[in-house]
Amino acid sequence: MTHYRNQLSQFWDLLTAPSASLRDVGEQRSARLAASFLLIIAVLDLWGAIARVPRLGWTGALTGGLGVSLFSTLAAYPLTRTKWYHAAIFIFSVSFAATGYYSIITEGAQADHGAIILIYIPISLIVASSFLSPWAVFLLTGLNVGAYISVPFFGGTLPENINAQVGVITLIGFVLIALANFQSNLEKARLKDLQEVNQHLQAVSKQLEQQVAELERFTYTVSHDLKSPLVTIKGFLGMLKKDIQEDQQRKINTDIERIERAAEKMGTLLSELLELSRIGRIAHSPEEVDLTKLAFASLEMLNERIHSNNVTVHIAPDLPTVYGDQTRLREVLENLIDNAAKYMGNQPNPQIEIGKRISGTETIFYVKDNGMGIDPQFHAKIFGLFEKLNPASEGTGIGLALVKRIIETHEGRIWVESDGPGKGSTFCFTINTKG
Repeated sequence: MTHYRNQLSQFWDLLTAPSASLRDVGEQRSARLAASFLLIIAVLDLWGAIARVPRLGWTGALTGGLGVSLFSTLAAYPLTRTKWYHAAIFIFSVSFAATGYYSIITEGAQADHGAIILIYIPISLIVASSFLSPWAVFLLTGLNVGAYISVPFFGGTLPENINAQVGVITLIGFVLIALANFQSNLEKARLKDLQEVNQHLQAVSKQLEQQVAELERFTYTVSHDLKSPLVTIKGFLGMLKKDIQEDQQRKINTDIERIERAAEKMGTLLSELLELSRIGRIAHSPEEVDLTKLAFASLEMLNERIHSNNVTVHIAPDLPTVYGDQTRLREVLENLIDNAAKYMGNQPNPQIEIGKRISGTETIFYVKDNGMGIDPQFHAKIFGLFEKLNPASEGTGIGLALVKRIIETHEGRIWVESDGPGKGSTFCFTINTKG
């Protein structure tokens, strides 16, 4: 049953799908609604015409009021899926009301159906008021009043049965109530859409403000950090020139070493900035990544630092497979492991643990150490660009910003947990575990 219902729903969506030329969401909804309404009217007309076949025959049924309504509705239907759907509704409203008058004039207003025929007129106005401008509805109302008054002049008779008239008025009242509820729900839906768009715009605006602030900080820091090694190089070039003239070989070697270190610092900074700019623009194809294997590969790359600091590393053997850019994810692990090993402080038994924990339906990965720890007030700050809690420490302050951006491009989150200085740190992150 569900299969057939889904097929029917897909078929209906196909019949009412708006044209690609309609880009506004509100217009797309209105066009789809107009197409749906006309299709429903066409189905009801067809059903009514078929029901009259035994009494009037196929010719009589299709040339009667219901047949005329069916053909006019189907003629207007194609326009409802385009930007001309307003014209389609106007054509339908005129032809649908005209069908009622046509039936009254040609078939009379017998008690069994004459009152029902009059429903055509208010329905046409109700549909028009849902889609057209007030002026168009006013014009249609005037045409209907004029046509209603003119019925006797064309040989038609209006229903005289008081019960039939009361029934028609009551039915029209219920239709109007239903329309009012429909319009109210439609306005609520539009208001909800506007609120969602507004919330999205506010979020985008906030994000842009953060990016502008980050760009300003980036510009200032880059100019400062690039200028610093340049000043160093310039200063030692002057000293080198002087030492060469005085043939001070020992000082010459010292000058050259300091110039090389300054150049290396500048090169490292530029390389990391270039790497940061590539995230989100240049990426390898997403693939399944075994995090346990990736952790061991990252550890191998950092073998020298790990051994020189006598760090013991534990990697959980059951880390799940994730889905993403393997190269970027390795950068995440390498940065987090390197940071953990770098900031062990005076810990006599330095340890790093790479593992996972389950929180509800979410898998949280972590790199945990028993090193220096981080004051809670700096937990968010450390992920900023060029943020270093200790300005004298090695590094450029780009590593954790790089990690954060990689995780976010994988639609994940990253944060740090630490009770404070001397109590170790746990860097936690989430990432997509499904392709």
